[in-house]
Amino acid sequence: MKASPPTRDREFGVTAPKVSLAQVWELPGDDTLLIINIPGLAFEGGKKLAGFRRQLAAIEEVVGEHDGAVLLAGDFNTWSTHRLGYVQEMAKRLRLVEIDEFVGPVPRTTADLGSDASNKSFGVNPDFPLDHVFVRLLTSARPACLTKPSRTLLSDTKPELLRFARRIPRPGA
Repeated sequence: MKASPPTRDREFGVTAPKVSLAQVWELPGDDTLLIINIPGLAFEGGKKLAGFRRQLAAIEEVVGEHDGAVLLAGDFNTWSTHRLGYVQEMAKRLRLVEIDEFVGPVPRTTADLGSDASNKSFGVNPDFPLDHVFVRLLTSARPACLTKPSRTLLSDTKPELLRFARRIPRPGA
């Protein structure tokens, strides 16, 4: 297991830095699975989002060096068009596919602030999910969001349940 160095950027300049965790698992057949969990920087002034982009660049470097299967998931805090765009561009460069068809009655977590005025004031798109799951050389069956127990206050997002199988690449792919 390897943890990324803590981000040098902190939310509001004072909170604890964010740290992504990367793990490499050996799979049968001389293959490996890279799993990265990201807690993305949520609050940063300006549209350039330099800290958020630095955080994504560090993850992109790790994923870019891995040839096997990849599972990249977590709370990316993609509550705006700019944030979501940076994540989608990174995923495209890394040939990652997003798992975004969740089944069941519980919707994915969004940053909806509860009123159109609040959402507009803070630049929040209430329809954008905060959490994302990206894969390479994996397939998923019936991904679902789970109801967050009311006694659990450790996260502001709902847990997601996914089962994966390794996708065998086509010859020459």
